Amino acid sequence: MTSFLDGNRLPAGIFSGPGCRHRLGEALAALATQKLYVIASASLLRQSELRNELMAVAGGRLAAVVQTAAAGASEAAIARAAEHAAALGADTILSIGGGVAHDMAKAVALCVPSGHPIADFLFGATPVPATPLPVIAIPTTFSAAEMVAGGAVVLAAGGKSIFGHPQLQPRQVFLDGELAATTPRKLLAASGLNAVHHCLEALAARGHQAMSDAWALFAFDRLMRLLPSLAPSAPPAAVETYQDLLEASAMSGLAYGISGLGVGHAICHSLAGRWDISHGNANAVILRHSVAFNLNHAPERLALAGADLLLRLDALCGTLQTPRRLRDIGLPEENFELIATDVLADPVTTGNPTTITRDDVISILASCW
Repeated sequence: MTSFLDGNRLPAGIFSGPGCRHRLGEALAALATQKLYVIASASLLRQSELRNELMAVAGGRLAAVVQTAAAGASEAAIARAAEHAAALGADTILSIGGGVAHDMAKAVALCVPSGHPIADFLFGATPVPATPLPVIAIPTTFSAAEMVAGGAVVLAAGGKSIFGHPQLQPRQVFLDGELAATTPRKLLAASGLNAVHHCLEALAARGHQAMSDAWALFAFDRLMRLLPSLAPSAPPAAVETYQDLLEASAMSGLAYGISGLGVGHAICHSLAGRWDISHGNANAVILRHSVAFNLNHAPERLALAGADLLLRLDALCGTLQTPRRLRDIGLPEENFELIATDVLADPVTTGNPTTITRDDVISILASCW
């Protein structure tokens, strides 16, 4: 079975190690970049040292540096950025930050050369001929968005959907633990639980394969061992810990890019798309409950992750002190039916090991209200 990304490709180059971002100039030269359009998280743009690095590496090739929206890549924000990038003659897109930055970059990379809105690239839409601009991605969280040939877009009508293109895989990815170490622990802990969720949904998903299992299991083991280092009470972690976690996160993305995901991530898409709830916090809450649901339908698959899975997830979330209930992250209880409608329309839901019903979604939401 093909995944919801219709087969994932590896980036042409994956640079990994503390300080590897300093090789960005090599990537720009290899792509013959003339006009570099940078999309970065707002918190990173406040770091003058990073801005100075960009200026030094890109030099006269730097067309613009813009910041992402906080909650998600919306249709309107993508349209504005694509128009801006096209007017500047951008030929390469660089994303630095969390998943929103990478999703924005990939969307702009599709919209600029094609002249089409991102809605024309949603899954289920009529295929549009397009050759995306090359994307270079430098992640600072554990979203794994830098590793897949698609992304999430906040729809004008509300909710989120998935877009993709067979050639949208970032050309070059820089996994630099020094940059991840600058991200606040609270944000990293929640995004780490997103990566854990990737691994477990990839194991259970209908599209699982031997290769996705290998990446998912290796990543899961590393994440479970190292994420406690980001607990609020833990001593400062070594840069090597951030590096190992960043690499594990990337592998979680490679896993689900092959296998697909499931109902848990579909619920998180709705939470982020309609209520501006961060994807990390949404996953922190939903993770345990979507896994509990799928333990009833794919017990042998989830057993690959080891025994006492729910107890271990509970312990990890307790150590990290991440949100545990939907009410704690701002969801009004009366919206369960609307979320269920979103989930049933979300393409990632089809990857779940059992067919999802409206009652299933409402039951999962009620369990973590």
